[in-house]
Amino acid sequence: MTLKLRVRDVARTRGWNLSQLQRRADLGMTTARRLWFGTGNGREQGPPLQFVSLAALDRIARVLDVDPRDLLARDE
Repeated sequence: MTLKLRVRDVARTRGWNLSQLQRRADLGMTTARRLWFGTGNGREQGPPLQFVSLAALDRIARVLDVDPRDLLARDE
C-alpha cells in the first residue's frame, strides 16, 4: 500500500489546469508538475514521487481551500 497524490483530481474539480494551480500557489513549474502528476520527473509517466515538500502541499491546499489530507489517497 502506498500514498498517491490527488492534486490534479482536486484542482480539476475546481476547473483549474496545471498552469492556474502553479500561478495561484506561487510554485515553480517543475514542483507544480511533480505534484500534479505525482511523478519524480514531472511527466505524466515516470517514477513515483518519493518526497513531497509539506510547504508546497500546504500552499496547494490553501489555494484549493481543502485540508492537506484531501490531497492524499491510499493506493491499494
